[in-house]
Amino acid sequence: MAKKGIIIIILFFGFFTSKSQTLNYLSVDKQTYEKYLAQDWKGVIELGKESKKAGIDFYYLNVRMGVAYFEQGKYLLSILLLEKAIETNPDDEFVKLYLYYDYLYSGLENQSLTVYSSMKPKTKNEIKITSKKLKDLELSISTSPNSSLLTLENTNYLENDAIIAYSYIEKNTTNAQIGLNYQLKNNIFLFHDFSLLKSSYSFVKQSTIQDNLLLDMSLTQLKYYGKFSIDLRKNFIFSANYNLVAGYIQDISEQLLYDGTTVNFGRWASSGVVNVPFSQLSMGISVSKQFKILNIKPHIDLLKTYENLNIYSGLDLIISPLANSDLYFKISSSYNFLSEEDLPLVASGEAGFRLWKVYLYGFYYYGNIHNFVENDGYFLYNSSETQNNLFGGGITFPTKNKSFYISVNQSNYDYTYTNVFSDQTEIQNTKSFTKLFFKGGIKWKF
Repeated sequence: MAKKGIIIIILFFGFFTSKSQTLNYLSVDKQTYEKYLAQDWKGVIELGKESKKAGIDFYYLNVRMGVAYFEQGKYLLSILLLEKAIETNPDDEFVKLYLYYDYLYSGLENQSLTVYSSMKPKTKNEIKITSKKLKDLELSISTSPNSSLLTLENTNYLENDAIIAYSYIEKNTTNAQIGLNYQLKNNIFLFHDFSLLKSSYSFVKQSTIQDNLLLDMSLTQLKYYGKFSIDLRKNFIFSANYNLVAGYIQDISEQLLYDGTTVNFGRWASSGVVNVPFSQLSMGISVSKQFKILNIKPHIDLLKTYENLNIYSGLDLIISPLANSDLYFKISSSYNFLSEEDLPLVASGEAGFRLWKVYLYGFYYYGNIHNFVENDGYFLYNSSETQNNLFGGGITFPTKNKSFYISVNQSNYDYTYTNVFSDQTEIQNTKSFTKLFFKGGIKWKF
């Protein structure tokens, strides 16, 4: 019996010893090359993992495993191996070509353009993208009608023995936008867009239960947004952004409501309408780093409005569990250091996936996002209401050089109205409603 046990132990160790002996440089090189030629991508990856655990790691192994991951659609894992290979041989045009498409299909377009700039003319000709600095152009239009408007306008705002009530309700908003993306240098990019936004409002002055004074009002604003990005290599991207907004909103002061003619200092009138000009500016910086299936981006933003100064600091996390852009989850948070509100921390979540050429996504916000900075310097502002959360989705239909997209989003809003009493005291109250946002656009790649 003891003899049998010794034989089993010898066979056991002999099996693993013989297996480890086969994992040497020559055998791994030969076997992975054969599997690579046979397009046995799973076999290349499995043998490559075993070899790396055994301490065997060389240039062509990384290349073959990188191509295998690419063919399986696992672009982020492919990037890690091909970046390691390109460090060993910076002039390998074959690896650069695969890296270009890895970055492109992972949504890392700036990195793909950086790789493209380092290619030789013959390799660039295989891709055939433009050498112009303008890389893509995007046009979009969105609208958000308030389906709850009539109900809100007819709501009884006189409460608690109030003698007069004021409410200010957004009717609808339309926004037209044009965006342009430039490659200024091999690794320096500029994205900027221009937009024109028009909003209409109802101002309700209620002095009795039956008596409502309705005034139609409007807001007009122009926005210019820009973001400089620098590809620092090693999957680091540094960005600096700026966002300038200017426009005017119609005056709703009590003096105007009483006689319709009062114009205060610093305000100007056109065709009998009293308008209040405004401007806002935000600036910020961020650094993003890709770690396998995780992208981490800390950021800090400054927002100066006509009311106050806000400083935001936050963190974005994007997780791609399938190691590509087919499925992703995004978690973001931002904290306003100067806010005196109850919820200075705003969190958001987003998820999306791709099925063939159709992209679906959804997102959700939690917290008070009136005058809130998000997404590299974009911010929500100048609404009469406070946006509490947003959820929706969209579909994109990409073709070779352009893509069309449509989206529908639902948002819950709170707005504040004021009750005034006979002793001139005031009490603010809040009501809620829901709005839908519809957006459509087209994006051209050059």
